[in-house]
Amino acid sequence: MYLFRCPGIAAGFLLVVALAATYAVSRYTDFVPGLRDSHAQLENAFHKSAELDAAQETLFGCMQAKEDIARNLLAGRLSAAEAFARFQVVDEARPLWLVNDLHGLAGASLEERYVTCLLVYVADLLQDQPNREERLAQLTAELLTTVPK
Repeated sequence: MYLFRCPGIAAGFLLVVALAATYAVSRYTDFVPGLRDSHAQLENAFHKSAELDAAQETLFGCMQAKEDIARNLLAGRLSAAEAFARFQVVDEARPLWLVNDLHGLAGASLEERYVTCLLVYVADLLQDQPNREERLAQLTAELLTTVPK
C-alpha cells in the first residue's frame, strides 16, 4: 500500500479505474437493448408455449371424449343418434386454430364425414373382436340414418 501514499500514483490509478468503468458502462449500455429484446422474445416464447400446452391438453381431452363416446356406443349406453350428436359437440370444443379437415374421409356431406370419423374410433375399439366387420356394418347403417338429409 506504499504506492498509494504517493499522490501521483494514486491519481493515475484512479484515472485507470475511471477509464475502465467508463468503458465497461459504454459496452454494457450497447448490450442492454439486445438483452431487452432477448428477454421480450423469451417471454413471448414462454407465453406461446403455455398457449400450445393448453391447446394440446384440450385436443387430447377431445380425443379422449370421442373415444369414450365410441366406447359408450359399443356398450349400448348411447344410441346412434346420441353418439352422433355428442361426437359433433365434442369436436367443436377443439382448439379454434386447429382446422377441422374431414375432407379426406368418406362421405358426401360434413355430417356423413362425422359418421366416418366416429366409425374410425369404433373400429379402433373393435380391433381384436371376431365380429368386427358385422358390428361396423350395423353401426354404419344406424349412424347413417341419423344424418340429416
